[in-house]
Amino acid sequence: MNPKNTERYITAYKMRVDGQLYKAIGYELGVSASRARDMVMSEQQRLDKEKHGQELQNRLARMRADAAVGHDFTIDELPWTMRTWHVLQRHGITTVQQLVSTSAQSLYHLPGMGIESLDEIKTVLEPLGLYLRW
Repeated sequence: MNPKNTERYITAYKMRVDGQLYKAIGYELGVSASRARDMVMSEQQRLDKEKHGQELQNRLARMRADAAVGHDFTIDELPWTMRTWHVLQRHGITTVQQLVSTSAQSLYHLPGMGIESLDEIKTVLEPLGLYLRW
């Protein structure tokens, strides 16, 4: 999206937050009420995604600090796909300490664990400064 369109989306969103109707927003921006609604919804989704990303970064920073002082946390606190989470749970791996003390080769041989799940584990652990043993 080019910067001019971004400004229009932000303007439409601010107008809606201020209580303006979609018809009035559309008139002001030279678009239909339906298009104004789409612009507002699109901006809301962008803001939600931005907020979620910031929350995730904050949570990872806290976890990184906790890991540095030896605090162990559960795998539930990390953003796994359901498949990976279920495989880990099924095999009794419930904490990050248990996970990093298990070799990648051992994990690979667990039923249901494949290359993609191993890659996911590496990707999730890396920002925390943690790695799997080989």
